[in-house]
Amino acid sequence: MFKKIYVTMFILAGLFACKKDPSLVGPPDRFSTSTYPKTLDDLQSILSPCYSNLRSVGLYGFELLPKALENATHTGDANYNGDASWNEMAANNLSVTNAFSTRAWNAFYTGVKNCNVTLSAADFFEKNFAKPDDKPNIDYIRGQALFMRAFYYFQLECLYGESYIKQGGAGADKMGVPIYKAFPENLEATQQPRATTRQVWDFIIEDLTESARLLKGKVWSGADQGRISEWAAKGLLGKAYVFTEDWEKAKTTLADVIQNSGKTLMPYPKYRDAFIGISANEFNEESLFELNIDEDNKGNYGPWGGTPNATTLNGVIWSAYALGADGTEAGAVA
Repeated sequence: MFKKIYVTMFILAGLFACKKDPSLVGPPDRFSTSTYPKTLDDLQSILSPCYSNLRSVGLYGFELLPKALENATHTGDANYNGDASWNEMAANNLSVTNAFSTRAWNAFYTGVKNCNVTLSAADFFEKNFAKPDDKPNIDYIRGQALFMRAFYYFQLECLYGESYIKQGGAGADKMGVPIYKAFPENLEATQQPRATTRQVWDFIIEDLTESARLLKGKVWSGADQGRISEWAAKGLLGKAYVFTEDWEKAKTTLADVIQNSGKTLMPYPKYRDAFIGISANEFNEESLFELNIDEDNKGNYGPWGGTPNATTLNGVIWSAYALGADGTEAGAVA
């Protein structure tokens, strides 16, 4: 009798000892937003997707450049009939369901989301775990995220906005793209209407101005040399002023880059070889911001074999369709 009682008590004690607060239970492969990021390295890991999203298959990894834009600009003869989205672009008959267009849209907004998550994480880290001397590095991370968000919106507005802004403001009230200034916390927050063209460009200019301020004087070197700098932000800012035909601000901003960034044009012999000896010429004296390309002589799309990616694809942009010996098209060449 006593033996049964002790066994029963032991089982009950085990059950109560193993009980866990449901709020502490979560997927083991995910970080908790209540405790992460705790360190600068954690915060850097959240920033990384802002950059790596550029290599998305829907963007510079494969479809947007060169596959889609080559046809949209008629730099290639679209004699290929195996891809309906390809043929739509070549024929200037783009549908709302075009795969290249919709995947680019999704990928650009994924980039925006990554940047908003980084900015939120920077605020969280600074408030909860940062040391006083972490502040400059937190701001450098913010500056990079703001540039990347502006870069993604720059592309979105150019590709999907209804109109550019002309000098004097014409076109400013046309439809732009939806603006997300923070990561949506509920379904309602995801339902953003299209902003006006002026609102989108103002948002881009605001992000780039703040990015340049936060990154002022920061010089990246070594493995970090491809990161966003003050001058990358000012260079894109000047371009934003050009695209909105604000010529006075464009002139002032771009003159600052030309005169004070320390950048110079590559001499012709180096420029001639820039796309041959890629690794030797990346992040050169002319570069403000670039998506670096890894050389691969295996004759495929890079380290992942036949899988589309951006490591080599920008270096093997399709040429115009080749002519055979008889003067007829002989097929595509890379």
